[in-house]
Amino acid sequence: MRVVIRMKEATINYGPADLLKAAAYFHGHNGPFLVLGLKAGDISNRLLGREPFGTRVEIHSNPKPPQSCMVDGIQFSTGCTMGKGNISLHPGNGSVRAIFVNSKGTLELKLQPWVLESLKTMNDENLEATAQSMYEKPAESLFYFELKRL
Repeated sequence: MRVVIRMKEATINYGPADLLKAAAYFHGHNGPFLVLGLKAGDISNRLLGREPFGTRVEIHSNPKPPQSCMVDGIQFSTGCTMGKGNISLHPGNGSVRAIFVNSKGTLELKLQPWVLESLKTMNDENLEATAQSMYEKPAESLFYFELKRL
């Protein structure tokens, strides 16, 4: 996964290893739900385009860590932020999903049940190894997704 971030005066081009390091620095540590947020944002960027001001994101998950850590991965990869008010977190009622909406359409991503189940055994000792394992998987293998173009 490669993310290019364009700002008025600079472009930041992260390769796969640097992207994860930068996101972990932003978040404070590396973890699987941070990675899942990066992956979700990557799918949205590829299918709807990266529009930090023109995209809204609703995240439905447990509003506490570790699931809520997905918010930081999505913020980092898409540029949608809590500060701009174009990202919001809602209780997920047992599932984890994200809905991205912009002028090109709507993308709904739902974490596949096997992913959530595999993360139930996660602990501090295997946190980074689990995150790295998730990072190496294709994003499409982790989520079900539905795209509606406008």
